[in-house]
Amino acid sequence: EVFNEIILQEAPLYSSYQQLLTTLQGKLLRALARDEEIEIPYSQQFLNKHQLGAASSVRRALEMLKEKEFVIHYQQKYFIHDTLLMRWLQQL
Repeated sequence: EVFNEIILQEAPLYSSYQQLLTTLQGKLLRALARDEEIEIPYSQQFLNKHQLGAASSVRRALEMLKEKEFVIHYQQKYFIHDTLLMRWLQQL
């Protein structure tokens, strides 16, 4: 309950993030949120599951998400840095 209230309070901020992202970056961010963590986000299985397109484009999008500090790579896995943002994206 409280967790959902916090996410609702942050929703305007999270919505504004979409203006900072390309279509593919936004789609990749939502895919990462759904899976919560992924070892190889440009694997054919992940790309097909989330209909992301070419691996080379996803690699570039992933690098940009890392540069913008939306995504981090830690212990051989990629995941969204902000847990509340991840939960908000899962609700979309």
